Amino acid sequence: MSLIECIALLHQYQRKKVVKYDEEYIVADIKDYGTAYQIVKKILAETLSEIPPKSRELLRLCEGLNEEFTRKEIQKKSKWTLDEIRKYIFPLVTNGYIEETSGGKGKTYKYKVISPYSIEEFDNPGIISPHQLVKKIKYKEKAKLFIKAGLKFKKKEA
Repeated sequence: MSLIECIALLHQYQRKKVVKYDEEYIVADIKDYGTAYQIVKKILAETLSEIPPKSRELLRLCEGLNEEFTRKEIQKKSKWTLDEIRKYIFPLVTNGYIEETSGGKGKTYKYKVISPYSIEEFDNPGIISPHQLVKKIKYKEKAKLFIKAGLKFKKKEA
């Protein structure tokens, strides 16, 4: 059973039901999708990204620095150790989010954030947001997803 189906099933008494082909279905709505999206978004972002969460945090910190910055400047802003900065800046440099502009043995390393990049790509792991979903669907009624509950509901007797 998919996550959206589970969420709709948990809220079955608050959801609309329809009968189709002599079976009763729960109609999942955009709220069910939104709940599933919030659960899955963080898990997928961390699983599918080549950038560790600490490196993402470091990239966000670097956004607020001068155009060119050093590890020492990052350390002052973040309170991270130089070893942590060295460790977590490496994936950002190798994946093209930060450029190493100068430095080497015995020299101060200088970096700059490469623009344009989208921090959203970390937060949106390739799944459509509920807001985008509603925009893609022309009418509100079409935004409802039919999901078979997996359970047969007793029809109310008149």
